[in-house]
Amino acid sequence: MTPVAFLRDVEAECRRRRIPTKHLPQIDKGRGLSTGYWLDVHDYPTVRFEMFHWEKNVRTPVFETYDPAEAERLILWHADTAARKAT
Repeated sequence: MTPVAFLRDVEAECRRRRIPTKHLPQIDKGRGLSTGYWLDVHDYPTVRFEMFHWEKNVRTPVFETYDPAEAERLILWHADTAARKAT
């Protein structure tokens, strides 16, 4: 599964649970990073999911896991928590 397809599935689950999708991370495609949360997916030698916050050229890790199900759970938890704090 590609990183874009993975995040699309997470976005669909967000909509199903009525969590605002604006709190989902963006995919790190190796271009310049803007401030916010990013998801980096490394697929060699094994698939590794890494979510981090980028602000003022500082990369702050949020989580790192090798399990896609755990990555999805953590992303949904993070988006739900951010949405609750925003209201």
